[in-house]
Amino acid sequence: MTTFAELGLSDAVLAAVDHLGYTEPTPVQAQAIPLVLQGRDIIAAAKTGTGKTAAFSLPSLDVLARAERKKAPAMLVITPTRELAMQIQEVCQTIARTRGLRVANVVGGVKIEPQIDRLARGVDVLIATPGRLIDLMNQKAVDLSQVQVLVLDEADRMLDMGFLPSVRRIVEDFDALPLAGEGTKPRVGVVGEILVKFHPTANNQIVDVIEREGCEAVVPGLIEFFLFGIAGGIFQQPIGKSKKSALGSKIGLAAIKKLRKPVNDALEKSSRFHPPADIYELADYASEILSLCNSMGEGWLLTAEMVELIRSGCPNVVCTQPFACLPNHVVGKATIKELRRRYPESNIVAVDYDPGASEVNQLNRIKLMIAVAKANLAEKEAEARAARAVARDGAPEEPETVAASVEVETTEVVG
Repeated sequence: MTTFAELGLSDAVLAAVDHLGYTEPTPVQAQAIPLVLQGRDIIAAAKTGTGKTAAFSLPSLDVLARAERKKAPAMLVITPTRELAMQIQEVCQTIARTRGLRVANVVGGVKIEPQIDRLARGVDVLIATPGRLIDLMNQKAVDLSQVQVLVLDEADRMLDMGFLPSVRRIVEDFDALPLAGEGTKPRVGVVGEILVKFHPTANNQIVDVIEREGCEAVVPGLIEFFLFGIAGGIFQQPIGKSKKSALGSKIGLAAIKKLRKPVNDALEKSSRFHPPADIYELADYASEILSLCNSMGEGWLLTAEMVELIRSGCPNVVCTQPFACLPNHVVGKATIKELRRRYPESNIVAVDYDPGASEVNQLNRIKLMIAVAKANLAEKEAEARAARAVARDGAPEEPETVAASVEVETTEVVG
């Protein structure tokens, strides 16, 4: 029979084994501990009560104690519930005391401020529930760039707590909605500086303007901005980011990708929606036009979002910009000429938003772009009707002539 001493654990951790009351390793512990000590990736499945928590925490904390300590966590454990988080913390703290490591948990249902303060003091092992971890990441209160060990505890349960069926049901319900005139409205994307892009007051209600003009507004998601920030450790190595930082970024992106997978899988199967592009795919889009070391403001993500919109059937784009924001102009307005060269069907307009800017000028620029979008859509519909006529009758039909000039109803100011 294998003993804990034969698995390669240090004397200090063996003392913690005694405190935990273990006498001999269970099958999952005997198989997992040597592999974790070797730095191997593993997937383990075992019944409740067989010591899975000790199977990953004993060897992981033993390895971390030998590494250089940082203020940011070196080990991240994601678990579905507060109760499991507390159980894992209890085991980890018993082991950590023998190795001088700091353990903390961050869970929902309690105030976030004390958790932020605890993280600021430094943590080696962080145990988190998904929702609270994302809250902390959104507030930039947790640094995952130093994570060396990632554990997804009860990963199957995280997808089996009503979350996955709910996601599927939501997508199916939206797929089943009857929409009048679906596919007959031009799609207009909105990208730009994060505040101006999302805040209705900052962009003078641009989504309402687009919809009043008879178009469909398409606004890329907020989470990509945070993924872009995490990915900086990978793409900024040419300007000094370390390999450790890149590894931490990859681990963080992989964990978030796994959490988003149920939603993306459901959207993939949808007849009406499609999942957002992967952050690495967005980086590929942008790398053809500018350096991925452009990280100020929205950085290369702004360019990538314009490319994604164009490639996904939304060639009409409003690039919103705060006046005189140089980084935004570099990755936004400055790339429009190249985007038009690569994607001739693109119809992009840059609009400056500033307290001193003319709202009338902003509206007229957007209306002109929308008028062009409608003319382009009408031309495509005429070509499609002609193609259908050829397929049906075998004789070509002259496509309808689309207006040679675009008429725009502009807004005037009467003094």
